Parts: sequence; structure tokens; C-alpha cells
Amino acid sequence: MPSSNDTNETNTSAVLYFGYLPAHCSRTNRGCQRSFEFSIVTAKIGPLLGNKAQRLRPRRFQDIVAVRYFSFVRERQCTSAFVSLTTTMKMRGENTGENMCAIYVDMGTTNTRGWLMCGSEVIARGSKPVGVRDTARDGSKKRIHDGLREMIEALRAQVKTTSKTTLKAVSKTAVTKLSAPACIAATGMISSPLGLAEVPHVGAPAGMVEIAAASKWFQFPEVTDLPVLLVPGVRSGPAHAGFAPDSIHTADVMRGEETLCTGLSALGYVEPSAVVLNLGSHWKAIQLDAEGRIASSITSLSGELIHAAQTQTILASSVPQERVTRISEPWKAAGMREQRRSGLARALFSVRLLGLASQGTPEDRLSFLIGAFIASDMDALISRRVLSHDTPVVIVGSAALSEAWRSALAAMSVSATVLSVPETEDALLTGLRCTLEKCLITKDTKKSFTTEAQRHRGKLKRSAKKAKKKS
Repeated sequence: MPSSNDTNETNTSAVLYFGYLPAHCSRTNRGCQRSFEFSIVTAKIGPLLGNKAQRLRPRRFQDIVAVRYFSFVRERQCTSAFVSLTTTMKMRGENTGENMCAIYVDMGTTNTRGWLMCGSEVIARGSKPVGVRDTARDGSKKRIHDGLREMIEALRAQVKTTSKTTLKAVSKTAVTKLSAPACIAATGMISSPLGLAEVPHVGAPAGMVEIAAASKWFQFPEVTDLPVLLVPGVRSGPAHAGFAPDSIHTADVMRGEETLCTGLSALGYVEPSAVVLNLGSHWKAIQLDAEGRIASSITSLSGELIHAAQTQTILASSVPQERVTRISEPWKAAGMREQRRSGLARALFSVRLLGLASQGTPEDRLSFLIGAFIASDMDALISRRVLSHDTPVVIVGSAALSEAWRSALAAMSVSATVLSVPETEDALLTGLRCTLEKCLITKDTKKSFTTEAQRHRGKLKRSAKKAKKKS
């Protein structure tokens, strides 16, 4: 454990020291799997004493305000939350609600986004073109480690450069104090085996309570010195070991969308017993039960297949390779009709034939292609009774694609609402914030923190009395 001389005693904010495994279980010893429980956190309270701290010896104002025992498996995995985090926030005048400062991360297949927030206000944004596809392709996590480290450092640098005037300009609540972020909360593919560390899926039905209970804290020294909370995904159907060809239609998984759904429910964007249609790299229909929990989901590769057809097939010369920004309704409808008449594979080759005949513009032919995918997915979801006229649908995705889906559903008498990009971001961040707050504030956490803090304060008093007698 670091000594009191390791940092400047007049530092303006509380400092947390995070310990690591004993030497015999370091990175050089990959085979070590024993769990260790040991005290790893101390916080210096010199800043709380103001100018008096400068006149006191370090050992006088060094205090262990919270000690928590953690169980580590291999290098970093810990099975309980960082209770000391709440103490540090209290020392800085923060709580786990309106003025909590943290970094939030969403990692996808190809891109990673980050936000620095103080309370509910976004102070800075960042992104890096890295994702779990890089890990799958390279066979190494170095690329996502480097990308995350650079993005987090850039966001943390905003704390020093953001002025009070800027804070007032971006904050509706007139936040005038921005402290350094206390932790990181991350969702998406970052909690998969290809991400920073795997957190097992939660079985459906799952809501905020279940998701927060399964979230885990980690330390990743190669990325950041901040504690990182990884949010798990949700699994529909049997456990992975139970996936079989005859029952695979009941199985599905998600990572990231569960956080979006909890935020949508918290903000009132979606009501219970609704369907959330998320149009990303994968198109996913998520069913919510009467309590607003994720009941099940169905995922297709349509988003990724559209991109592949645009860039990696013979159709690349017939359609634009950029992301769609406008969809022609007549051409989309023609693509839907051809898919229903001839099947998806034939409808896609029809795009090639239309190009050879110079029929329509490249954008028109892309609308035809997208229409074929919409018809394929929508008809399957209707046949499985996921979509129906009495189930409201909330669509999340790019404006052009979302509107194309909305009009197609309207033609089938299915009511749908399209969320804007700002609304979607707000829902994702709200879901992350709510999950983080629930992980930091629980009855067990409060009880264990209070008990351990009191126990160690008592030890300090007894140690001080013994030292006084010896002197």
C-alpha cells in the first residue's frame, strides 16, 4: 500500500489508491487462479482539512475512510462493487445523482463512443473507430485497449479545459462545479469475450434490477486507472449450452440494447408491452413485458449484410457505398414486392440487373435493396407475432432507415414511433447512469460500507492511542 508521501498532501481532490495482486500472482504467473481478499483502498483526506493540512505531518491526516475487501480471480476480476467510490464522491461534495461526474462508454462492432458527464449534463463527447471486430480480426485486444485509453484521456482532459461559463452554457441546471470523473460505466460489446472482459448474459426476463445486479467492476491498468463497471447483456431462451438446431429459434442475445431499453423505459419513451426495433449493424426486435423488462428478442444480420452487399459483392458497382441518407418510397416498395415474390437472394441479384439496364439512380437501386431486407425481416416478425396491430413499436436508428421501416409498418397497420438521434443518445446514457447509480447505492453496500468504515476508524483510534503511549 502506498505511503502518505506518494502524493502531494495539498492535492485539491481526494486520491484513491488501488492495489493489485501479490507478486506471485502477477501477469507473469498466468496460471494463478486463487482468490485473494485484501484491503486495497485508502483515501487521503488532507483536502478536507484545508490549510491546516499543510501544518500537519502526513501520518496525522492520513486516514483510511473506507476499506473494502475484494476477491480477484486471475489478474483483475473482482466480485464486489467499489464501495470506496461512494466515499470519494462524498468527500468531493458529490452524490450518486444530480452531480456525479463519470465517463460513459458504448462499444460496438466497429465503433466506440464516450461521454464525460456531470450529473445528467453531457460535458464532452468522444469516439474512436475501434470495436470488437478488431479483436476478432487481429486476435489481440491491443487495438481496443489503445483506442479506449486515448478516448478516456481526451475526455478527462476536458475537466481542466472546461470553464464555468462553458458549463453554464451546456447545463440547464447551471452546474458550476466540474470535478474529475470518479469511474467509468460501459455497455455494449465491451463486456463480451472480444471486449475488455466477459460478463455473462442475464437471462430474460430482465430489467434494471437484474441487469444492475449482474454488472461487475474491473480494473484495467493498461487502459485507465479508474474503476470500470461493465454492464452485461441479456439472453433470451436457454443458456448457451442449451442452444440446439431444433430450438435455436427461441434463442437470442444482445449487448448494449438492454441499456438502451432501460433508458427508454425510465424516460417514458416506451411503454410496457411494446417492441423496440433497433436498426444498427444488426436489426433487433426487442419485446418488453408488462413490467417494462426485456422478455425476448429476435436479431438478424440485415444491417451488416446491407453494408456487405454495398461494398463486398458484385452489387458494389450498382449502389452507393456510403450509408443511406435518402430512401425512395416507390423503389423501396418495389424491392419489398420482389422479395415476397422471388425471395431475398433473387431480389438482391435484381439490383445487379437493374444496374445493367441503367434503371434508376444508384440511390434508387439501394432503396430497392433495402426494401428487400425490410420485407424479409418484417414478414418474419409478423409471422412470429412479434409485430402486430395492437403492439406499439419504437424505432431506433438512422433517420432514413427508421422512416422506411415506419412507413412499411404503417402499410401493415402497425403503429410505430421513430426516435431522433438525440433522444436515442439520451436514453442510452440514462440507462447507463441508472445502472451505475443502482450499483453504487444498495442496502447491502450501505450497510457493509458503514460497518467496515466504523471498524477501521476504531482500529485507527486504537493505533493512535498505542502510539501516544509509546511516545
